[in-house]
Amino acid sequence: MGVVYSVEAQLCGTSGRHDDIHLPTRRYSGPTTMQDWIDEGVKSPGKRSSFPPPAPPRKLSPLESALSQCPDGAGNAKPAQILEAIFGLESVCRGNIDAWLNGVQDENSARVEVMVDETGSRYCLCHDPNTAIVIGLLWIELADITVELAAEALGDQKERLLWDGASQFTILQDRYTDDPLSSEITLHMLKAPWPFKDRAVLQRRNRLPLQLNDPNLGEGVAFVTQSIDDPGLYPEDEDHVRAIVHMAGHLLRPLPAENAQLKKAGIEITVCQKIDIGGVAPAWAQSMLCRLASRQGQHWAERLRQHCLTMQRREAGAGYETVDAFVDLPESGYELWDRELMGQ
Repeated sequence: MGVVYSVEAQLCGTSGRHDDIHLPTRRYSGPTTMQDWIDEGVKSPGKRSSFPPPAPPRKLSPLESALSQCPDGAGNAKPAQILEAIFGLESVCRGNIDAWLNGVQDENSARVEVMVDETGSRYCLCHDPNTAIVIGLLWIELADITVELAAEALGDQKERLLWDGASQFTILQDRYTDDPLSSEITLHMLKAPWPFKDRAVLQRRNRLPLQLNDPNLGEGVAFVTQSIDDPGLYPEDEDHVRAIVHMAGHLLRPLPAENAQLKKAGIEITVCQKIDIGGVAPAWAQSMLCRLASRQGQHWAERLRQHCLTMQRREAGAGYETVDAFVDLPESGYELWDRELMGQ
């Protein structure tokens, strides 16, 4: 079971980019005492100001600010907005969680639930009081592989099916060569546990360059996605419920050994997703699926890492292997509780 911490205290994020967000305040020029208010009414009947003066808007916490940027619905967000929302949530979830330990749980406020907190790995659930949809965020280090290999393993349909074939991942519309946003349309078929119907997810995926604080490390890669509705590409059918991805992203960054918690060079991956599984699934079912994904996300990440090592050996002329040839990992990965966070 995870532990729920309040985030009313100021959090210490890794990037700091959302710590200085303030809502605009209005200047009040009306009466400051009851007698001033009475005198104003005598001088200008019908034009009396409000009293007492309105309180200035409350400053948003870093989590509230990040949640406010998350898209709500399908197809209405630009890739940059999705990426910015993920940056905000990543800053909170990768921050110093010690600040949450003494907080008081309030289910009516924005809060973070920490499901996994281990060396080189963290998995959090972000709760927004304005919606029943829970946002999951996984951060994990993967040693001995590169951003280029991981991006190819995730983005190329042929490579993806070699290590993650049970995800039923299909690219329905390839990106254009001169498209700066590298937009493509993908389809995922998600196998749901009884008593739920299987889910179908039709979405637009963009591949974007990810600038790093240290230019000497090169450049990262971000895949951001959101559901779309296009009956011409894939009409709805009776056998599947259409799930809606409000936003999802995979952020891949190079990681030198001196910056790694595991002290091994490789990459770090952040996976974030806000998804409505659709149908008549109650709010508790949505939350349950996110909880079930907490450990499966680590298995998914290790399968990705092992396939990247296979690609390295292949490029070195060591033969053609699949991930199953040298690693024994659970095969529960193609259920909805996995794909809900990791299969997009």
